[in-house]
Amino acid sequence: DELSSAEFGGEEEQQGSHSTEHRKSSYRAVLDKKLCIAERAVETNPTSIALQLERLRICQELWEPSVLAKEWKKLVFLHPNSAPLWREYLLFTQSYFSNFTVPKVNAAYGKCLSTLSGVQDGSMVSHPALPGIEEDMLDIFTQQCHFLRQSGQSEKAISLFQAMIDFTFYKPDSVRGLSTKQQVEFFEPFWDSGEARVGELGARGWKAWMLQQERGGWLQPSADEEEEEEEDEEEVKDRSQPRETVWLDVECSREAAQWLPWRPDKAKGQSEEDCEDPDRQVLFDDIGPSLICLSSPELQIRFLLHFLSFLGLPVDSALSPAPCQPGLLLENLSLLTQGNELQRPMTSYNPT
Repeated sequence: DELSSAEFGGEEEQQGSHSTEHRKSSYRAVLDKKLCIAERAVETNPTSIALQLERLRICQELWEPSVLAKEWKKLVFLHPNSAPLWREYLLFTQSYFSNFTVPKVNAAYGKCLSTLSGVQDGSMVSHPALPGIEEDMLDIFTQQCHFLRQSGQSEKAISLFQAMIDFTFYKPDSVRGLSTKQQVEFFEPFWDSGEARVGELGARGWKAWMLQQERGGWLQPSADEEEEEEEDEEEVKDRSQPRETVWLDVECSREAAQWLPWRPDKAKGQSEEDCEDPDRQVLFDDIGPSLICLSSPELQIRFLLHFLSFLGLPVDSALSPAPCQPGLLLENLSLLTQGNELQRPMTSYNPT
């Protein structure tokens, strides 16, 4: 590094394309030499993850993104129980713009959490669980929710938290001894059943639903008991305003009113095809792989605090004793900013 910076620094005063080309080729030669050193180091210390990461860091400037992605996948395949390595891999998938899409990154988070779950519960017998794995999984889960909201997919983030609350606090006793993957398979029918979920009116929870299914299911309300359909409010309040002001008002009111994922209303005969905005509909495949088991009561409480913080409540002081990942909470933005109805209980709160 010192040699190359001294050489490039001395040439900065020279002008013309020849010196630029020379500088590029010299820099490339330095990188090639660094890569040789890193590869020899990895051969001598094949279990050192720090050296593997250093090698990939050097390769970022030498290789095409597709080749780099293959190397990253190979590395997490060889060390599936290393949460720090998974973090670096997720950072790579989020930062390489030539390959970046939100579904790809979301799938990478799901793959990471389902793999670490397999390590944690012992179903992946090839690799032992490392200390602090459950805490790492919770941090990565929370990071996924913030990534989804920052990329405009707040409904998926809310769904993830809803599912995790049911999966953690309303788990039927009959599935507790199973592996995480098997528990998720039992959870899917409940999630797809149309039953009210945590935070929705009339929610009873996964455990109550399972017990009732064994007894034959819930009684369906008769048609005359159903509430009358509410009329949709006019979205544009003041048409005399400039177009950009109207657009911003509509987007803000939608974000406040439509923060819950869209679900078909079976009482109105709706199906999944009736959804006007497909991004508001969250399928189980989007969230199932990311469900994790939190056995520690302290981590369960921390998970709830992360959710309240996500909704905009000032609970940062309660979270501060916990080692929070840098850059995890990139902003303090409340999803729920308008109105104080029963459906939006987080809008007026008492901090204590």
